[in-house]
Amino acid sequence: MMLLGSDLDFTILMHGDDNITKKNVDAVKRFMDAGNKFAIITGRQYATFKEFLEEYDLKVDYIAGEDGCIIFDKDLNEIHRNNIKKESVDKISELADYYNYQANFDDGYSYHNEKVYNVIKIFFYKKDVEDNKEFLDKVDDIKDLTSYHSVVSYNIVEKNRKSEALDFIKDREGFNDEDVYAVGDGIADVEMVEKHHGEMLGKGKYKYLYEYIEELMKD
Repeated sequence: MMLLGSDLDFTILMHGDDNITKKNVDAVKRFMDAGNKFAIITGRQYATFKEFLEEYDLKVDYIAGEDGCIIFDKDLNEIHRNNIKKESVDKISELADYYNYQANFDDGYSYHNEKVYNVIKIFFYKKDVEDNKEFLDKVDDIKDLTSYHSVVSYNIVEKNRKSEALDFIKDREGFNDEDVYAVGDGIADVEMVEKHHGEMLGKGKYKYLYEYIEELMKD
């Protein structure tokens, strides 16, 4: 039995190519039907990954949202979360006030424009902050945080959460390291993929998830 952790956007869900998306979804279902475990580990918030699951009639064993900071079981019950520390929330808020930027506080289910502490991600819209190296450097100096750019936003979370989310699921299910795999396509997936001897899709042997799953299931 294997455990496979996968990013969602441009890994399972191929925007603009529904045919490939359906092939990926069907491959995930075959993988689980064979007795394996599958986890989606994504930067998405609860509402948007739930919408995807419903649209494609997909029920996976685990889903970790917000880059792995909040983890749900197959029935979408929250089973684990990793909030940003209170002192780090305060530091980000102070920097936002100093530079007159709008910080957005994400509790895993909804966004807040005013500071709250039960948050797992803080983000800024990319167009507002990407040219301010001084601001970005000061954020990166805050201990235990990591930051990265997505398509439209600059995101701040606790370090290494995608990789740690897959480790949490691995330990909960009792898997050995050699039976855990990971796939992704972007910078936020690199550590998870490298740690769990996986693949960055489109950058090596496999272009699409369904191809990778087919190869895994041959062994």
